[in-house]
Parts: sequence; C-alpha cells; structure tokens
Amino acid sequence: MDHCCETLKDNLEYKCEQHNNNCPDSPFTYSPKVREWSIKLGDYWEYNGPNTLHTVLNFKFCPFCGYKFPESLRDKYFDDLEALGIDSLMEPEKVPEEYRSDKWWNK
Repeated sequence: MDHCCETLKDNLEYKCEQHNNNCPDSPFTYSPKVREWSIKLGDYWEYNGPNTLHTVLNFKFCPFCGYKFPESLRDKYFDDLEALGIDSLMEPEKVPEEYRSDKWWNK
C-alpha cells in the first residue's frame, strides 16, 4: 500500500518486538478491508482474545501531511454483505474470501 507521506508509512509499518501489533508507541492503524486510517485509543492495548473489538478514532486527513484520505468504505462493506444475506459480526465464517481483505473493492 502506498501511503501519502513517509511519516505515516513509518508509523503504520512500525514493528515492536515487545508488544507485537498492540504497541502504544505505534497508535496508528490502516484497515484495507474498509479503507480507513485510525488511531488506537486506550482500550486497544487491553487484549481480550483474537476477536476483541477495540476503540479507534478514524481520520479523514493525514495527521502528518494533511492529505485528504479517500472516503471510508465501511457502510458499503456492511451493505454489500447484508445484500448477500450475511451478518459478518454474527457469522464471520460466512464472509466470502474477497471480503476478508481489500479485494472486494480494490479490483
């Protein structure tokens, strides 16, 4: 994935050996599945299992260079799955493979 600036890229690609992907030194995240850039909030570091939902704050602009990010696809993602008769939160095993990544929109 190409990012708008090196500072954002460095923050998103930061790897912490101590905390893995839940490092407080790297609070930025990108979700390619729904095309969202976010910052992890306090409860993110409370690990409660692999399917734990955490609080994030989405950005519309890069906090480093001011670039305007493309619109989130979250609503379209859930609308598409609903049209397929799938409740992705209750039946994650029924989500088609292309909807498990950015393949459904990044063709």
